[in-house]
Amino acid sequence: MNESNGWHTLTITSAVHLPEILSSALFDLGAAGTEENPNALTAYFPDVLDIEHIQLEIQRKLESFESELGLTGPFRLESGHIEQENWQENWKQHFQPIEIDSRLMIKPSWEKAKVPNDRIVVTIDPQQAFGTGGHETTHLMLQAVLRTIRPNMRILDVGAGSGILAIAAARLGASQIVAFDNDPVAIETAVQNADLNEVEKAIQFYVGDKPAFRSRFLGFDLILANILTNELIPLIPDLVTALSFGDSYLILSGFLVEEEDKIGSILSQNGLVIVEQKARGEWMSFFCQKVVGRA
Repeated sequence: MNESNGWHTLTITSAVHLPEILSSALFDLGAAGTEENPNALTAYFPDVLDIEHIQLEIQRKLESFESELGLTGPFRLESGHIEQENWQENWKQHFQPIEIDSRLMIKPSWEKAKVPNDRIVVTIDPQQAFGTGGHETTHLMLQAVLRTIRPNMRILDVGAGSGILAIAAARLGASQIVAFDNDPVAIETAVQNADLNEVEKAIQFYVGDKPAFRSRFLGFDLILANILTNELIPLIPDLVTALSFGDSYLILSGFLVEEEDKIGSILSQNGLVIVEQKARGEWMSFFCQKVVGRA
């Protein structure tokens, strides 16, 4: 293959939210990095690749999302080009330190700015996994984690992505954390991020599909699940089963404000009480408690 002199950019925008699995499809087609924004996703490809072929493949993938996930377009694809020396800095410019509140800051490893001594810092390099703290759903989840974590909690993070939620929980004092994702690349990234934050001893990482989840993970005081609606809904009964029989909690996000009633009804049917709900932009989170005695 010829040496790359720069990078093709391919930006996908839509009036609806874009599924996280779209990032995986872009990486499968050769993307070296992605930049996530609400309703937009930009991927960077070495310019030795055939961007027209990639655009056709992505168009087919978007059409499959319409039929399989019920997403409706229109989707817009725009391509561009940047020089080799500008790519790394261009990508980094879009991931700046993020303050969740006065106690917690998320930052990339290359950020050297001085941090106040009273601030808990989580260092995250997302690479090929979802979760920098900038997306509304991750921000909502982190806010809920800040309010909930107690040192002796047993915690499960479902759909761990970059590991940001599990690592934040560990940095906040939790020491019994299981992080699960069906994407081995995501778990590899999460393990690296745990090492960056020196919390690798507090977190057990697993790769597996849903049957493995059902049989392996039980008895948690707190479960975190930031996953899209089509993946979340069939998983809710398993999440409830995985909670302990005492006071236990489930924090969810990844669904839209317009889906509030549908998700709320399913949670109630499965023995959960919604203690708190929050919105950020078009996204929502639920903080739920399991009804004591309900299996």
